[in-house]
Amino acid sequence: MTAARTGRRAGVAPSSSSSAGPSRIQSTNVKTAGLPAQLQAIVNGTPSTGDDIKVYQNRIVRLDARVDQLTGENKQKGQELQDAHARIAELIKENASLKRKADDSDLYQNALKKARRSQRDILPDYKKGTPTGERLQRLRA
Repeated sequence: MTAARTGRRAGVAPSSSSSAGPSRIQSTNVKTAGLPAQLQAIVNGTPSTGDDIKVYQNRIVRLDARVDQLTGENKQKGQELQDAHARIAELIKENASLKRKADDSDLYQNALKKARRSQRDILPDYKKGTPTGERLQRLRA
């Protein structure tokens, strides 16, 4: 009875054309690994109800729309990031310019102080003969 079930005759070696091998759905398919049973059936080509197919088609459409939305958001964020980098570069240039101006201003102020100091020495000689120059000479003496 066992030989009849498996399709073998008693005393005969099994042939390569034996139909006792696993069926297509029972085999492990890499494409369908981890998918729900209904979706595995659709991928493997087994008949399914039209409702199952519509459900998965709707899911695919929704997922495609979500991917498009996220792609758009990603592009927008990327543009905002580029704008922020450009603004940072402008601020760095402006900061460097302001530092140069501050340094120039400090140099100018120091030069002005030196000039005023040296002017005190020159001023009395420069204004000799004027009432202010004579007063400065008297105060200095």
